[in-house]
Amino acid sequence: MATYYWRNTSGDGNAGTVGNWNTAPDGSGSAASSGFANDTLIFDGTVDVNCNFNVDAVEILKIQSGYSGTVTFANEIAIDDHFEFNGKITASAARLITFTNGAKTHASK
Repeated sequence: MATYYWRNTSGDGNAGTVGNWNTAPDGSGSAASSGFANDTLIFDGTVDVNCNFNVDAVEILKIQSGYSGTVTFANEIAIDDHFEFNGKITASAARLITFTNGAKTHASK
């Protein structure tokens, strides 16, 4: 399991583009290299670009209070562990968020 921070390096605004994520908040780490089903994805505010969240599974998703962009869910998503949010989320249509393995949803502190 890896932890990645939203960087939007490619400029396409898509969460599913692995190059848009980095192991360091300031972008000095390594880019993601594959899918995110076992990973933690964090929007921490170091990059506030809006995100089209077109990923179908993650371990942990965090949208922290410093992030002023909007995360728009483009499809259904399975979250295995937990979802923390203290920011703006939308959906382009009705979307199902499935919490597996006892996952919990709560606002970040």
